[in-house]
Amino acid sequence: MDKHNKLLSYNEECMEYQLEEETAQLANLKEELESKMAQIDILQLEIEVIKADHYTKENKQQQVEEERKSRQEALAKDRERLIVELNGAKEALKQRDLMNEYWYSELKEKEEQNTQTKSTLEETNKQLEEVKELNTQLKDESIKVKEDMNLQKATCMSLESVLAESAITKREVLESVTYVLENELQCSICNELFICAVILNCSHTFCKSCIDQWKKSKRDCPNCRSFITSETRVLVLDNFIEKVMPNLPDDLVKSRAKVVQERKAPLYRKS
Repeated sequence: MDKHNKLLSYNEECMEYQLEEETAQLANLKEELESKMAQIDILQLEIEVIKADHYTKENKQQQVEEERKSRQEALAKDRERLIVELNGAKEALKQRDLMNEYWYSELKEKEEQNTQTKSTLEETNKQLEEVKELNTQLKDESIKVKEDMNLQKATCMSLESVLAESAITKREVLESVTYVLENELQCSICNELFICAVILNCSHTFCKSCIDQWKKSKRDCPNCRSFITSETRVLVLDNFIEKVMPNLPDDLVKSRAKVVQERKAPLYRKS
């Protein structure tokens, strides 16, 4: 852009210099034309004097008349030449004005392009900043989801440990597990045990098919109304439910199998 501006400035200086030269030439031509016109006036005065004296100088008058005609013809030719040169100079000035207009329009167009480019760069930088902020937010949410998954994994491991090491009876274990399943591991949308559990960025967990159906009409969490930006499968919950299902009452197992079959998910079979 600087090189282009310098080129335009140089061209303008050259054109101004040529314009000054041509103006000076026009002034010289004008002075020359005025001088020639003065000469014509002088010749006319001489002709008048010769006419007054023609009765004594008839032969000389003829010579003077021929010289006058010759001078008039020469002056006429000079006048025509000066007029042609003057018209040429005017045409050259007109061309210079057209060139100045062209370069001015080019310069204005370049300035508009630079302004548009600057605006585009500012918009791009703004979008990059927004992307950076979104990446930071997603990283924070990912860390939070991982922490929640670890917490749920620890809860499941704790439950498995209770099942393996506790000395309570099978009935008490089943009652305890059933309570946990019905109160902690149920989807708040369908009120069934999780099927293909997914955890959202807000740490709430739902069945994948339930949250997919929910997102067709809304994009916020059914529980806390936070905007949904990510969802992650929670395999540890699916594995835990699959392991404890064979030890639960038959009616609960059958109900579970029916729901899974309706959603075309893998069946949990009682061993």
